[in-house]
Amino acid sequence: MRLVAFLGTGCFFSVRPISGLVELHKKHDSRVEFIAVFTDKTYDVWQTRHAKEKEAITFKNLWDKYGYANTLFNVRVFSIVLLNR
Repeated sequence: MRLVAFLGTGCFFSVRPISGLVELHKKHDSRVEFIAVFTDKTYDVWQTRHAKEKEAITFKNLWDKYGYANTLFNVRVFSIVLLNR
């Protein structure tokens, strides 16, 4: 099973759930693959904004430079999607 979190560091409400996702990952790492997909406008923003919060992420942390993942999953607002394998 996969949990995909679509986030953006320009939005406080999108950064806020990171700590909860990190805790869930610690509890369910063996059963669920966690993936954070950030939709930031630039690589620099993805790397530097809210860096302290993002340092805690120990699972896959990706930058969706061209918005392909958002398009594929039809994401219009920041959200979390649970997928079966």
